[in-house]
Amino acid sequence: MRVFIGCEEIASVIGGLSTGFRELGHEVTAMVTQPPRFDLGAQFDVVRGKVLGRFARAHTNASILSRFGDRADDFLSPVWNGIATPQYLAHDLFVFVWRPWVPSAALFPLLKRLGRKIVVYYLGSEVRFPAAFSQEFGVDVANWGESVLRESLAPKLRKVRVAERYADAIFSVPDQAGLQLRPYFHTWLPVVVPLERAPRPQNSRPLVLHAPSTRDLKGTSHVVAAVEALKAAGHQFDFELISGRPRAEVLAALARADILVDELLLHGPGVLSAEAMLLGCAVATRTLAPHGDWNPPVLDVRPATVQAGIERLLTDVPFREALRDAGWAWARKHVNPAAVAKRVLDAVEGGRPEYEPRFFVDRFTPPSGLRIDLATRALTETVVNRWCRSPADDLRSLKVRGLA
Repeated sequence: MRVFIGCEEIASVIGGLSTGFRELGHEVTAMVTQPPRFDLGAQFDVVRGKVLGRFARAHTNASILSRFGDRADDFLSPVWNGIATPQYLAHDLFVFVWRPWVPSAALFPLLKRLGRKIVVYYLGSEVRFPAAFSQEFGVDVANWGESVLRESLAPKLRKVRVAERYADAIFSVPDQAGLQLRPYFHTWLPVVVPLERAPRPQNSRPLVLHAPSTRDLKGTSHVVAAVEALKAAGHQFDFELISGRPRAEVLAALARADILVDELLLHGPGVLSAEAMLLGCAVATRTLAPHGDWNPPVLDVRPATVQAGIERLLTDVPFREALRDAGWAWARKHVNPAAVAKRVLDAVEGGRPEYEPRFFVDRFTPPSGLRIDLATRALTETVVNRWCRSPADDLRSLKVRGLA
């Protein structure tokens, strides 16, 4: 099978899926719309985006040339993608991470007319709407950042409905599915680490690591406050906070650490936690309730419980070691790239989705003044009639709130 995977690398998922499909014997084209910020160890077949701008910055100190390169990239990248579209179309299966190379509203109907298979692999902020997340999970999103909170509902809603209308399978998790209507499969994260599992750390004092990609979204202030309180109470341990570092440095830090404290506001474990488990850390993070195969061996912590959670991992060594061993075994089985790719193929070939989202139909309160275009309303009605359990009642509920 010829598999196309693109188009924006998030958390090494494109590289991981590419590895998995290749291990299963499939021909893969991995495409990214811009080079990843750090070297992730993945090889991409097609790289678009800030190529000229990066080249200029690497080879000259003239800022005007760098700005010219960026402007040229902004113009040329969609042009090259448009020219290459016939080449991209010569695949059997398309797996889209974050976004396709052209708007999905134009591309997905074309792919279906050509008889291609479409998989949409949601990872988080591209579809998560903060107000829906806050309503569903009771989390205060006020500190998520102005750019996140300014995001409009209508474009995300249109994006989700197009995918629900045309995709053969959708992968997501409840944490980010607040706008979704159609049953979906669990998003498993394919993870490859170039290091062997670390032996039990020989630190004289336990090393606690926190490595947020975005501090506000990961709850870093709560982690730091918990660490300071525990040290003030006399607990002997070391703490390392790293952010914005190349992946190789993060992996090296994980291999040294005894404990990783990951995200507290969104639900993990994500890629960082999976890497930590593969490298021998006990992991504390906020997590979803067990569901099917989803039962990761991590210590569930929230802002209100993170201090007690870290304290338990510091003082209860047998518990910490058992969590460490269970995490390694779980990650080896469930984030293996070939195993994740096989889940994608099973879904496309008629697998049964694990989740049936109901929050949007039953409880979501839209922002005041929301205007939804007629095309999105029509898509919503199509999706409800095809996938919801009680189409007439569900449509009535949505229309009362101006959502259909």
